[in-house]
Amino acid sequence: MDWLNKFPHMQDETLLHVKRSIENGFRGFTSAYGDSVDNFFSRSSNS
Repeated sequence: MDWLNKFPHMQDETLLHVKRSIENGFRGFTSAYGDSVDNFFSRSSNS
């Protein structure tokens, strides 16, 4: 049960690429759908 005592480690460069991919995906999503999401919640809170 050695895996309980050692936390897995990813290389810093790999983590940076993962972070950038997530940020770019979120940025693309908000650019494409941000206005629609805002409008949906604006209308539902005004009801």
